[in-house]
Amino acid sequence: MADVHPNLAPLSELDLNTIYRRLDAIRGDGGNAGARFSNWARTYSCRPAAIFEPRNEDDCRLVVELGRREGKTVRAVGVGHSPSDLACTDGYLVKMGKLNQLVELQSPPLTNIPAQVNEEKKIVVSQPGITLSALRIALEPHNLALPNVGSIAAQTLAGAVATATHGSGLKDGVISSHVLSLTILLSDGSEMRCSKTDHSDLFYASLCGLGSTGIILELELSVEEKLSFKDVRFSTSFDHAVRDLEELAHSSQYTRMWWFPQTNVVQVSLSDPTSESKKPQRSWSITPLIQFHLTQFLLLLGLIFPVFNLWAGYLVSWFVRGKTVTIDEGHKIFNLDYQYLQHTLEFALPISSAPNCLRDLRTYFDKEHKNPYGLRPHFPVEIRFSEEDEIWLSPSYGRRTCWIGIAQYKPFGFDVPHEELFSNFTRILLLHDARPHWAKAHNLGPGPLRKLFPHFDDFVETVKKYDPIGMFRNEYVERHILSGS
Repeated sequence: MADVHPNLAPLSELDLNTIYRRLDAIRGDGGNAGARFSNWARTYSCRPAAIFEPRNEDDCRLVVELGRREGKTVRAVGVGHSPSDLACTDGYLVKMGKLNQLVELQSPPLTNIPAQVNEEKKIVVSQPGITLSALRIALEPHNLALPNVGSIAAQTLAGAVATATHGSGLKDGVISSHVLSLTILLSDGSEMRCSKTDHSDLFYASLCGLGSTGIILELELSVEEKLSFKDVRFSTSFDHAVRDLEELAHSSQYTRMWWFPQTNVVQVSLSDPTSESKKPQRSWSITPLIQFHLTQFLLLLGLIFPVFNLWAGYLVSWFVRGKTVTIDEGHKIFNLDYQYLQHTLEFALPISSAPNCLRDLRTYFDKEHKNPYGLRPHFPVEIRFSEEDEIWLSPSYGRRTCWIGIAQYKPFGFDVPHEELFSNFTRILLLHDARPHWAKAHNLGPGPLRKLFPHFDDFVETVKKYDPIGMFRNEYVERHILSGS
């Protein structure tokens, strides 16, 4: 284990009342034990024993010390964007949003560089609670940007890393693959800096660690020069998109697709760096507003009259018809404004298996649409890509990957049936060697997951090694990772 931080020795000498008094200042629940925490989509909630909002690393150590003495679990959370119970706990919930700054690293490779960003080597060191959008803003003065971003910029950096969040492009891996080192607070109160060469087991386990190895205090990651992108979007038929899937995936640096099962139309997005002059996306402000509320209204009616789900699909498919060309900054191309609360599920499979998998999904969706009492999937089905990596629990481990995701929206906050649809979706994806996105609410346990992830047992042993008392576990981790082990 790492050496104990100089400030840790006094912690063991503090009595419980002193710890309680110090932690009162960072209670995020107003001292109301049992206050409810809900994730962003309001699909999962819990009542932690206490909610803390640490202002610095010393506050985090105090929470861990209290958890150790009281026998409570401790779960770190960013903004709660994971559409599952990944962050939920009946122990102590630690909201990391106030640890949101770029920081100096007083050891290689940034020694003697008096700034938070190493522009020459394109390396940045950050606290865990910074959101991807805030990190983008902080990097802009240095003409730098994240190498690859997903659709959602509101999530925290540590949250994105701990779940192997991805963007879309076969030339880039998941966000975690750009991390060079991590500093982690362990359950015994010590800190450990890990990388590919130092404590590599902790490093590869924590890059998609689901919060189960410790609390990430600091991340060192590679960034790249800020670029503008040219995004070409067009619609094509499902048959053409699937036939040319691998060609399309390789034809640009960042390829994304959105499939509308109701019309079997696929919108394709091809994005590449460019030096051309900006050409922002044109839109009348009233159009997105009409689309958003009209779609929600049709989906709400669809809860009673299923045919309205089909009409909503026709409507949105009509809105995205035609070809568009946009030239703008990366975040304006890749980040999407997710306004709909939703249940969502996503799997990653070898890109070579994707065409047959998508054809199987179309057969299933068409069958449901033809049945007057069939299930009514919402839209679109999102199709994205990523390069292979070597992260133990990354769904892209060891193979170039196609990601396929579905969502069932909650119009105006009303819940929608989704369990049977998601179960059937999972069954089809598993036939094609697919692995689940860990942030999403999948139903796989340790048995099938062990077969899908070659380093599953290495991950389990590493969790036990660095957290022998189980401080950072919760029901999610027990259910999917540790049950029976």
